[in-house]
Amino acid sequence: MTSILAKKPKKMKLKELKTLGQQLLSSRAHINNLPLLLGFISPSSPPPHVLESLLSLQSFFTTVLADLPPSQSSKKRPRIDDSAKQDPEVIYRTWLRSKFDEFVTLLIEVLISPDTEDALREIVLDSFMEFVKLGNGGSFYSSIYHKLLCSIVNSPTPVDFLSELLALKYF
Repeated sequence: MTSILAKKPKKMKLKELKTLGQQLLSSRAHINNLPLLLGFISPSSPPPHVLESLLSLQSFFTTVLADLPPSQSSKKRPRIDDSAKQDPEVIYRTWLRSKFDEFVTLLIEVLISPDTEDALREIVLDSFMEFVKLGNGGSFYSSIYHKLLCSIVNSPTPVDFLSELLALKYF
């Protein structure tokens, strides 16, 4: 029997992808599904695969985001002493934070890509803005919002649809 994990991410069936997401949401024992699901958040992935991964990852990160340490890029980050660095829970949460930061970057990539369908772009933007709303302990998460705005402004390709959608839905 071929393992789901042994298959290349791009050749995975939608049903198998859904199973990965359900496993991730059901138990910490399936945390290794997280990087696999992140692999499908890409402008080159089929839209149904992006959507299925997005839904699973959004559900997962919504439940754990409040418990994660500040981003590594945060200037306000508290200093972690040596004993805390050895704590498996601290290491786990730090790893989860890095995966959330990667997730945010991938969502922005999908949003500004000219290859992304407009319907998918709208869903991804809604998910992204949910994290902006919830991501900082329930208050506005300005750093990821700032990343999105910088990406829009610095995009080499036109992002008119995304700008209009952002203005229409969130301004």
